[in-house]
Amino acid sequence: MLKIEVVREDEKTFYSHKKVKIRGKSFKTPIKAINLRYFKSDIKLNWEEYVGEVYKTFTKEKLIELVSGKVESRDRLNKDIKRALHNVPSKSTPIIFVPALKTFEVTDSELDFIRDTESVFDFYVPPTVERVHKVATVKDIERYFSIVESFLEKAEGSKQRKPIMGLIPITLPPVKISELLDLYFEHGIKAFCLDFAGRTPFTHYQQISQIQNLLHQKDVDAFIYSVNVNIGKPSKKSSEILAQDVLSFGLGLDAIADNHLGTRDYGVEEKISDLRLFNKDDYAYQKVGLKEVEEIYPEDTAVPLKTLTSQSKKKRMAAQKLFNYEQIGIETERVRIALEEDVLKYVSNKRLVANSSKLKILTKVKQLKSVDLISFLKSL
Repeated sequence: MLKIEVVREDEKTFYSHKKVKIRGKSFKTPIKAINLRYFKSDIKLNWEEYVGEVYKTFTKEKLIELVSGKVESRDRLNKDIKRALHNVPSKSTPIIFVPALKTFEVTDSELDFIRDTESVFDFYVPPTVERVHKVATVKDIERYFSIVESFLEKAEGSKQRKPIMGLIPITLPPVKISELLDLYFEHGIKAFCLDFAGRTPFTHYQQISQIQNLLHQKDVDAFIYSVNVNIGKPSKKSSEILAQDVLSFGLGLDAIADNHLGTRDYGVEEKISDLRLFNKDDYAYQKVGLKEVEEIYPEDTAVPLKTLTSQSKKKRMAAQKLFNYEQIGIETERVRIALEEDVLKYVSNKRLVANSSKLKILTKVKQLKSVDLISFLKSL
C-alpha cells in the first residue's frame, strides 16, 4: 500500500528525490503540503503537485459533543471536511488528516471517531497534542503514549486497510522521541509526521538528526511529513525573512505543511495591507505593500495581480496563500533538478541563504546520520 523509492540523495545534505506510491496515487519529493481549507479550485495555479491536508483541533468538550451524537457538531465537521476535499487539486493528490488534541483525556470511543473520520484519507495518523511541550507533565507524556498505542491498535484492526503515518511531536524529550520511533518501528511504519509546534525545523535540528540517525540504524527509507512549520522570525530591521521552511527540505523533510498554530508576537508590526510573498530566487519571504506587489510579481505565477492587490483583506490573504503554494511548488522541481548536479551549491547561491548559519546545520545533520548512538547522544 505504501512504496518509497529513493531516486537520488545528496551526499552532503538530506536533500532527496523520492518516489512515493500510496493507494494508487504517486508523487515525487520534495513536495509542498497545502491546507485544503484555503486552496481554491477556481484559480488554476502554474503548479499542481501537492499533498492535500486537513488539520482539525479537538478540545475535550468538542470530542464529547461529536461522540455523543450531537448532530450540529458532526454536521459542521463533515461539511468542513467535504468542503476541503472539494478543493483537492486532482484525483492523484494524496490527502492527509492531522488530528490535534487539546487534552490528554481521550476515550476509546473518541479515538474510534478520529480513526473513522480519517477513513476517506490516505493514511491513518495518530493525534498530536498542540504545544505538548508547554502543557505536558511527565504523566501526561505517558498518557500520550497510551493514546498512540490505542490508536495504532484501532487502525490496524480497522476493516479499511491502509498505511499508518506515525505522529512525532518534535518537542518531546529526546529519549521519548526514541521510544516513540521504536514503537512505530515495531508496527512496521515507514511514514512519519513531525509536529514542529509552530517553530522552525532549524530550531530542532538535533531532534531531526536523532530521527535521521535512528532511521539509518534501522535501514528504513521513510517518507517524512512535517506540520506546524514556522517560516522564520521577522525582523524590525528587514522586510525579508529567510524562508526556513523551504530550506528545511535539506534536513530531510519530504513534505512541508503550514503552521496552524499562529505566529508568536515578536513585536514587529505589519500593516493589514502587507503581504508576505515567497521569492524563490532569493529564498525570502518579502513583506510588500499593495503598491509594491507589481514590482516583484513573477512571470511564472497564475495568481492574478488584481487578487493579490484586492481591497478585500480576505481575498488578499487567500491569494497570498495560493501564490506561496505555487511558488514553493515550482521551487521543489528546481531542487529535484539541482540534485542531479550540486544542490548545496544551488541553495547556497540564494541571496538570503548565502551567509546564513543554516547552511552549516544542513551539512551537520547529514554528518550525524551514521554516528554510533552513544556518540550521537553526546552531541545533542
